[in-house]
Amino acid sequence: MEKFVRLTAKACPLALPNVNTDQILPGRYLRLPRSPELGHLLFQDLRRDAAGNLRTDFPLNAPAWRDARILLAGRNFGGGSSREAAVYALYEAGIRCVIAPSFGDIFAQNSVKNGLLTAILAEADVLELAAAFCWGATTVLIKATRLSRISAHRALFYQLAGSAPLLLILSPLLGEPGLVVPTPLIWSALAFQTVVVAFFSYLCWFGLIARYPVFKLSAVTF
Repeated sequence: MEKFVRLTAKACPLALPNVNTDQILPGRYLRLPRSPELGHLLFQDLRRDAAGNLRTDFPLNAPAWRDARILLAGRNFGGGSSREAAVYALYEAGIRCVIAPSFGDIFAQNSVKNGLLTAILAEADVLELAAAFCWGATTVLIKATRLSRISAHRALFYQLAGSAPLLLILSPLLGEPGLVVPTPLIWSALAFQTVVVAFFSYLCWFGLIARYPVFKLSAVTF
């Protein structure tokens, strides 16, 4: 176990609540000895499909986060059975810190014994950090691909067309109530998000990305 003093590394957002130790490392692998092989089995049933292929929608499979050493997780991360091998799998995969609103008690104790830092942040703060990393990843994707050469209007369309269905899928998983009774406040918030956030600000940002290098935009990123 390496000495933990300071960690400067990429952070991968995995904002799913109640990820238990069986999802971190499936029970069928518990008889394996501790080795780097456990790192390759991390989140095996979440990051691979039924045919064993890597799922493109699982964050740790994305090229930008494959070497992440920090995990931004949802509430009650590591709940369930008290298998210490789940911590081994995270550690062998290179993860050295997990940030979440809460942890399974035994998982947190096992993490401390094995050099894995568990940091508790309020759920809103974790989601804010995850959103910041996703926003940064969006910017990198645009600058590194042909998207940097298309118009801001088309970039906005691709952004909304991709994110809207994804948010509808993730909302139940994150405990959102779903459809609610509309009120004047809800209509006002929806109008603000649609016109100011999702349209005007994104349109301006995509226009800036297409025109200027990223280092000149860092002052207005957040």
